[in-house]
Amino acid sequence: MTKRALTLALIFAFGAVACGEPEPDPKDDTAPPDTTPDDTGPDTEWVDEDGDGYLSNVDCDDNDYRVHPDADELCDEIDNDCDEEIDEDFDADGDGHYSESQCDYGDDCDDGDAASYPGADEVPYDGVDQDCDGDDVTDVDGDGFIAEEAGGNDCDDENADVFPGNKEIPFDGIDNDCQDGDSADADGDGYNDADYGGDDCDDSDPTINPDGFEWWNDGVDQDCDGSDIGSYLNLADAGITIDGDSGFSTLVGHGIDSCDFDEDGLDDLVVAAPFYGYNASSGYYYYYGAVGIFYGNGAGLWTGGMAIDDADTLVEGSSQYEFLGFAPKCGDVNGDGHDDLVMSRGELYYADAGIDQAFAVLIYYGDGTGFDPALEDGDADAELTLTFGTDDQSGGKSVSVYSTELAIGDLDGDGAEEIIVDWGYGNGYDTSSVLLLPGGQYTGDLDLDEQVLNYVSTSLYGDLTYLRVFEDLDGDGLLDLFAGEPYYSLTVDTGDWLTDDDDSSREGMGAFLSDLSTLEGETLLESAYATILGVDELGYFGFDAVGADLDGDGATDGIFGAIGDSTDGDEAGAFYAFSDLASYLGSVQTGSPADADAHVYGSFDEGLLGYEFARAGDINGDGYEELLVSEPNGGTFDVGRVYLVNGELVSGEAAIEDVCLMGFEGDDSDNYIGSSLLGDADFDGDGLPDLVISALGWDDADDASYSAGQVLIYLSSDWGD
Repeated sequence: MTKRALTLALIFAFGAVACGEPEPDPKDDTAPPDTTPDDTGPDTEWVDEDGDGYLSNVDCDDNDYRVHPDADELCDEIDNDCDEEIDEDFDADGDGHYSESQCDYGDDCDDGDAASYPGADEVPYDGVDQDCDGDDVTDVDGDGFIAEEAGGNDCDDENADVFPGNKEIPFDGIDNDCQDGDSADADGDGYNDADYGGDDCDDSDPTINPDGFEWWNDGVDQDCDGSDIGSYLNLADAGITIDGDSGFSTLVGHGIDSCDFDEDGLDDLVVAAPFYGYNASSGYYYYYGAVGIFYGNGAGLWTGGMAIDDADTLVEGSSQYEFLGFAPKCGDVNGDGHDDLVMSRGELYYADAGIDQAFAVLIYYGDGTGFDPALEDGDADAELTLTFGTDDQSGGKSVSVYSTELAIGDLDGDGAEEIIVDWGYGNGYDTSSVLLLPGGQYTGDLDLDEQVLNYVSTSLYGDLTYLRVFEDLDGDGLLDLFAGEPYYSLTVDTGDWLTDDDDSSREGMGAFLSDLSTLEGETLLESAYATILGVDELGYFGFDAVGADLDGDGATDGIFGAIGDSTDGDEAGAFYAFSDLASYLGSVQTGSPADADAHVYGSFDEGLLGYEFARAGDINGDGYEELLVSEPNGGTFDVGRVYLVNGELVSGEAAIEDVCLMGFEGDDSDNYIGSSLLGDADFDGDGLPDLVISALGWDDADDASYSAGQVLIYLSSDWGD
């Protein structure tokens, strides 16, 4: 203790004893410090080391001038005012946690609420942050969704397995996805299980419900109507159509084909309208003819009621009565790897009108980019012309329009596809003939006669109908050609071919020709390496044919139409299927429908089942190829039908409805439904076949005297996967 401090202490002590004054308040700034000796003994000297005016006997930290009995308490973990309490003014609510707003080390987010501090029990959804973690609890179960009570959409915030978008578990008493309570719709197709008051007859399969698309004869009731047979799709309800001009015989759909002209991976649709050509200024039809190309990249915009001149590329005839556009086909004629467009032009001789239009085959070479939007017959890269001659004139007048069937295929294996022309009588070809134009580069105007490599003819009565290119059936490594002659006749006793024009006997036949490119001149159809002869009078066997693997064994099956078959109706029609056609033809030179593995028949008089065929791929995904078959006069009131045949079911003797996956039906007679078919194209790029059906006799005016024609397009999305 310094001398000065000791002197002051003695003075104060003496004054207090002498005067008998009361002991001063140690916090009274006006009173001198208390220097009364304590238990330390009479020799203790009190000092004020920190110079804060308070002696060490009352200053709890005489080394810090900020600490003394009259100091303001700070939140610094020090007893600033020497009251033996630390930071006592900064836990106002007494919860043991100091205010985080006033103390650097504080963690109480609300020092006015004793229920709010770190570790406190959080009360959800009350807007208060009890545990001082920065938020009120709005997601108690931690599933990432805010509770409905807090303005969110989690209908059960105490169950982490319940939240919007979660997979609903039917019949567990829990609304797992927060939608309309516990679900009775196990497959999520929008229909509740029939066992729980709904109308879904199989709640484990989303394709089965009252709106399911019914596949026929598959043992499954997809539409829950109690039957495995669905109703026919009415062609009048088709969502995409190309319509001819009402009241005029434009013949839209006289021929259809598909290819990929622009090489974008999507098939393009080719549609013929050989009688197209209305002149708006004159109000008359001039029959220029046209072929339209609808590119697959625009399929998403296709709609009902399109016209042929809505095509992305329109090829038109340039003069009156050209009838351009019979039998359009796609193929690589010049062998450059790009699809070309081939079509024929009709022949007309009408002496009084001065009209003399020769038949021609026109070729437009593709380059992989598609064609110009507008083309004419004169834009063709090659025109191969053939004039009928005077035999077609009758007294100086002839108003017949001749159209022919074309086929394209690489019959000699050189990469360039041959053009095969189904030819009628006249101009040096004395019978119905098949003309073979070799593949290659044709340029300019040419005489078709001079380009013919060879021709196949028949000495028998009647015309050939369809030409179809088959894969190699005789094992020579080359494609084969089928020629159908449904008007052939034979005697059952001898099997001789007859030149017989008696319509009472028309069994029909189909002939298979091979390696045609090595032949020169004329070859008789009767010399084909194999034939199949009809056995029923007026059966018209061989009217059309197609090769497809219906039974899924990897070998091509042969399917042949017999439109006059009367098994279950007068000329109701039928088709015959031969499994592994190559093996069958290799074992017989002349086959018979009696050897067929399947005989499928129609039941409507003159229904003409088997008129046209088209391969349709595996639409239902069962591993078996499907087949489109037309019955132009089938159905009640001859409205016409087209069937999608399930290849798996084609076996033995069966009615057509028993082997189908689905059926299409017209809504008016004389529409000639299925006059052309296409089933192996994919316009929308979904990997599933799309179907095209033409109705050559359709007319919006419902006038049977006109054939405006209509093409109906069914994308695979119309019936789902």
